[in-house]
Amino acid sequence: MTWKRSAAVACLVAGLSARLVGAQEPAPTPAPVPAPTPAPEATPAPEATPAPEATPTEAAPPPVIETKPKESYFGERFALYLEVRGGTSSADEIFTNIEMTQNLAVQGHLEYEDIKNGEFTVGWTLPRDRGQYLFTYTGVADGGYSLDATGLQRAYFDPTGGPPATLEHLAPWWHTTIRDGTLRSVQTPPTWDAGTPDPDLDDDDFPDDNELTFPSTAVDVSRGVPDDLGSQLSTYDLYYRREFGGTRFHARWTAGGRYFDFDSAMPMPMWINAGSNAGGVGYSEGIVNPLVITQLSATGWGPVGSGEFQVNFFRRRLQLYALVRAAFLVLTSELDSGTFEFLAADTDPDGGTVPRQGRFEKSIDKSSWNSTIEAGVRFRILQGFHVFADFNKTGYLDAVVVPTRISLPTNSGQVDQPIGVSYKTEDIVLSTFQVGLSFQF
Repeated sequence: MTWKRSAAVACLVAGLSARLVGAQEPAPTPAPVPAPTPAPEATPAPEATPAPEATPTEAAPPPVIETKPKESYFGERFALYLEVRGGTSSADEIFTNIEMTQNLAVQGHLEYEDIKNGEFTVGWTLPRDRGQYLFTYTGVADGGYSLDATGLQRAYFDPTGGPPATLEHLAPWWHTTIRDGTLRSVQTPPTWDAGTPDPDLDDDDFPDDNELTFPSTAVDVSRGVPDDLGSQLSTYDLYYRREFGGTRFHARWTAGGRYFDFDSAMPMPMWINAGSNAGGVGYSEGIVNPLVITQLSATGWGPVGSGEFQVNFFRRRLQLYALVRAAFLVLTSELDSGTFEFLAADTDPDGGTVPRQGRFEKSIDKSSWNSTIEAGVRFRILQGFHVFADFNKTGYLDAVVVPTRISLPTNSGQVDQPIGVSYKTEDIVLSTFQVGLSFQF
C-alpha cells in the first residue's frame, strides 16, 4: 500500500471515531429555576369606568340609480286633434195653423231648404289612451225656403146675390205660396148657386162642403221676396271623449256641456180684418196687405253626452259606427211679430174701417232636448289621418214659438186693448248627409 492510500485511510478512521464519541456523551443537566417569591396582597383598586363602545363604521351609500321624471297626466307636448265636416241638410215642415175667430183661420207650413251644414272640432289628445278634451262648433244656415198657406173662412159666394148662409165648416178662399224667391197669392172663392138645383145635392137649400165649387180665380197676384230667411242655428260643445274596447269591436263615449243658439225670420199670412163678414176680405196676401214677418230666437245651455259603437275591419283601417247623442237644455224661445197694421170696423154710423197698429211677442222658458242619431263609415288613410261619411237625424226640440190663436180688436172701440195670442212650440228636425276628415298631430 502506498503512502497516499495509508494517509487517506487514517483520516477516514479518525473522522468516524470522533463522531461516535460525540454521540455517546450525556446531555447537560439544566440549572434549577428559583421559586417565585409570593407577592403581598394588593389593595383593591377602584372600579374603572368601562370604555365606551366603539361606534361601528357607517355603511357606504348604494350607488345612485338614475330615474326618469314622472310623466305628466297631460303629456309633455300638445297633441293637437283637428276634425272638419260639411254637408247638406233637409228640414221637416214647421206648421203654423192659426185660428183668428170662429169664422176665420189660416193653415200653413214652412220648410227650410238648401240647408248648409258645417262642423269643426279642435282638441287635445292625452297620452297613453287617456282620452281627449275637445271643442266642437256646429253651424247650420238656410239657403232658401218654401211657404204654403191657406186662408179659410166660414163663407161662400152666391152668384145670384142672395143672402149668404153661414157654412158649417171653414172653406178655403186664399192660397199663398213662396217658391224660389217669388210670392204668389190666389183667391178662388168657394161658390154655391142657390138658383141652380144641381149644386144642392141633398135638396136642403143649404151649401154643404161637398156642394161647393171653385169655378174661377178672382185674384192672382205675385211679387219677389228674399230668397232665404237668414236662419242660423249653432251649437257649441265642450266635452271629454274616451275610447275602450278591442280590435274588432270598439266604443267611445263623451260627456260635457252645450250652448245652443237659433235665429230666424218667419213670414206669416193671417186675417187682419177680423171684424169683416165679407167673403175673402181682410186676408194678408202679401201685396195689398203685407205679410206679418215674425222674428224667432232661442238660446239654451246644458249637459251633453254621447255613446258610439264601432265595428272594425282590416286592423281598424275600415270602421262602421253608430252614434247617439243627447243634450238636456234649459231653453228660452222667443217670438216677436214686430209692428204690423190691421183693420178694425169703425163704430161711427158712417161705417168703414179704421187702420191700427199692433204687435205681439212671447218668451217661453222650459227644459228641452237636442237629440241625434248617426250612422257612418270611417277609413284610415295614414296613421292618425281618417276620412269619413255619415248620415244623421237631429231634433232641436221646442226651438220655435208659433201662435195658435190671435185675437185682434174687431172694432174701433177695442183698438186700445192688447192683442190676445195663444202659443205652442215646434221642433226643428234636420236630416243631414256630410263628409269630413280628421287628423291627429
